[in-house]
Amino acid sequence: MEIWPNFFIGGAGKSGTTTLYVNLRSMPDIYMADKEPNFFNRNLENLSSEIYDQVEKKYLKNFEKVKNEKIIGEASGYIQAPLAAKNICEKSPNAKILFTLRDPVERAFSHYAQHIRKKSHASFYDEIQKELKYGQNSQDWGIRLDIGMYYQNLKRFLDIFPQDQIKIIIFEEWIKDPKMAIEEILKFLGLPSLINNFTLKTANVFHQPKGETSRKIVESEITKKISRAIMPRSMRISLRNKLLMTTKNKGSMTEKERKILINYYQEDVKNLQSILGKKLPWKNFQNC
Repeated sequence: MEIWPNFFIGGAGKSGTTTLYVNLRSMPDIYMADKEPNFFNRNLENLSSEIYDQVEKKYLKNFEKVKNEKIIGEASGYIQAPLAAKNICEKSPNAKILFTLRDPVERAFSHYAQHIRKKSHASFYDEIQKELKYGQNSQDWGIRLDIGMYYQNLKRFLDIFPQDQIKIIIFEEWIKDPKMAIEEILKFLGLPSLINNFTLKTANVFHQPKGETSRKIVESEITKKISRAIMPRSMRISLRNKLLMTTKNKGSMTEKERKILINYYQEDVKNLQSILGKKLPWKNFQNC
């Protein structure tokens, strides 16, 4: 019997999605697949029947261990995938979909600090200019300015799914009271929502190499291959973070960089506030 998910955490990246995923998967009556299978972001209609069968079979393996859980979910970056809303609706039309959104300017810099700066010596300004000029391409995903176009991205889902199947929460709000946020999500999912003795499990805390030697070890393909062969992923990450990484020196963007991004996102934020019917607590857009 095929089991398809009825719950999706759809993004946006660097907005606490992994933290929500980790905490929700520990709740009774919720089964969450391993993170980011990204099945529904593909152009499934263009796959040959043979390839589609293989891809679908691999995806459904994520749910083979489901027992009697009421909520069967997964978390992938579907918010920025143009075909995801349509694809999800075709397979799971009654699914509940959760999005967490963060000030897009801060989200972009966090993405740069976590993923780009440790691989490249390009400044945040240079990365911004590169994306503004060339957009996205398969060779260099960059800082993904497109992820922060929330209204543009969410509209695809809001045009297809009923309002009561979509929940949008704001990172800057829920991080202040994560227990209340989790309880609201449980209520949205139709589960008992009162939580006792709640302790937030954090994930994806900012890390970067302690120095050049640590950077070379972290980026070494030989090191990666050996470590994958002898220890599980959770142990690899724990040892890497303790021995080779630091949570210090995340840095900050310049005012010039900030102004460029505020201008880039301003119209989208205005439209987002309109559909949400609320003023967003984003310091970069208090004049919107």
